[in-house]
Amino acid sequence: MLEYAGKGWLAEIGRRGVALDAVRAHIAAEVDTRTEVIMSTVSADPWFPLPERTAQGLELTVAEGTPDVTTYYDNRSDGYVVLASNQLKQVVADWYVFNESAATLRQTGPIGDVEAAEVEFVVNSAVLFPTAPDGIRGEIAVTRYPFADVLQGRVPPRAATTGPLAHLPVAELEHSKLLDSLLDGLRAGDVRKLLTADHSLAVRIDGTHEPERYECHGGATSASALASMFAGADDLTLLGRIASEWYVFGEYLARFNTSAGDQNPRVRRVVAVHLVRDGRLEGTFGYGTDE
Repeated sequence: MLEYAGKGWLAEIGRRGVALDAVRAHIAAEVDTRTEVIMSTVSADPWFPLPERTAQGLELTVAEGTPDVTTYYDNRSDGYVVLASNQLKQVVADWYVFNESAATLRQTGPIGDVEAAEVEFVVNSAVLFPTAPDGIRGEIAVTRYPFADVLQGRVPPRAATTGPLAHLPVAELEHSKLLDSLLDGLRAGDVRKLLTADHSLAVRIDGTHEPERYECHGGATSASALASMFAGADDLTLLGRIASEWYVFGEYLARFNTSAGDQNPRVRRVVAVHLVRDGRLEGTFGYGTDE
């Protein structure tokens, strides 16, 4: 395997620079398209939730470890390769980078019900990159529409906003309130009414506390997992948030053990992308760390 090609001048500005440097190197490697080059930017401890948008909803699999992730990139190139990526939104932290992008892809093989063809198409994606000193630890990508629908022109045009709130981003306002409701539900330990019945979830939490892996394929188990992530927290707040037309993004900060008089309280950070469908959350994909 090639060595990680990052660690450029951005590393000199601290941990946020190291994280961004790793992601920039990975995005450049994806445009190169060679699997060995892409894998040179991936950490030795990778964990990749792979939610796929289909006509029936979300289908979730998880690739963990270098062999599985290598196979994922090998197989992905059989359907499409990345030509360019235009970033629409970006958040850079010292342990992750989040991008919403409009990526230009070239079809190289069958995709869904669309036969192989040499065509280019553009997809809207939200991508969370947990990072490590030796590269990205994950590429958690969710798309707004199924690739096949984009290729076949089955995606409806953006609806014009009407009414007294037409001058405002109405969907973003509604989804911002949904994120507030989620935060309240997490504090109360019950988020069941906010999730779809087919909600999918994948979250990994590392750090000084017990490492945890959550993978759920249903609203009930997902609600239990979300509640357990923050159960017993003395305080829970958001460090960052984005509300879009089709997802909400949040970085959660929870503090534990202060009520028991512990002089060294545990802090849990979790960053997640939540997909929204018809006013409820249909998917949660993220990464966390305990300190």
